[in-house]
Amino acid sequence: MENQLINITNNSGVLTVGSREIAEHFEKNHRDVIRTIENLLNDMGSAQNCAHLFIETTYQNEQNKQWYKEYLITRDGFSLLVMGFTGKKALAWKLKYIEAFNKMEAAIKQGVPVIDVKAKELKIKEDRATAMLLNAQNRMINTLLSNTEGKNLSQIAIDVMGIKAVEQITDKNMNQYLPECEKLYSATEVGAMLGVSAMKVGKTANKYGLKVDKYGKTVMSKSQHSSKEVPQFLYNDKGVQILSGILGKAVKTA
Repeated sequence: MENQLINITNNSGVLTVGSREIAEHFEKNHRDVIRTIENLLNDMGSAQNCAHLFIETTYQNEQNKQWYKEYLITRDGFSLLVMGFTGKKALAWKLKYIEAFNKMEAAIKQGVPVIDVKAKELKIKEDRATAMLLNAQNRMINTLLSNTEGKNLSQIAIDVMGIKAVEQITDKNMNQYLPECEKLYSATEVGAMLGVSAMKVGKTANKYGLKVDKYGKTVMSKSQHSSKEVPQFLYNDKGVQILSGILGKAVKTA
């Protein structure tokens, strides 16, 4: 018992302790403590008579995530509740609680910062809402990125899609996070530069294994014959130069 802490909280200037904690310390079933409190409330009559004694609230069970009733108990409510708790252990806990209430009251009078339970609960709710929003946004990003699977996209294309997905979801400009991109050319553009057809460029690139990140990037492009997007390899300057050497064609400049 000596190492067990008593959690007295500041509930907007009113010091309280939870009914679950009292049940644990006094070795009572929480349902029995709730029943005793509600019997006291019934005996006292109107709710106004007991507002300064017992404050009804709820808590979430960590295992099943269900919500259950609990009471926050003020100092006077505590004195009334434990009046019938007997035995040496019960007496020892009564004294510890009285000491804890006294220390908290002294701290408040001296201006020592103490945690306001309502402010703490509000912060918890805000953190939970933020976490839920981030989780929802993360799911949306994962859904968008899942569309890249099996499309043979380069890593830079995937990175750009991810950044643009974040931009779309958060409504924030993310251009500063975009990777630097080099000038890229389609097979048609490379063919025009070398004086050959786009088909010749594609066949040569396939034959010599040039469709890799070293020589360009794979992107998704709208098909000429349907509304579907298809992978298209775009060549960088290195790709153009190696194709020029393989085909024996000088690069035509504009």
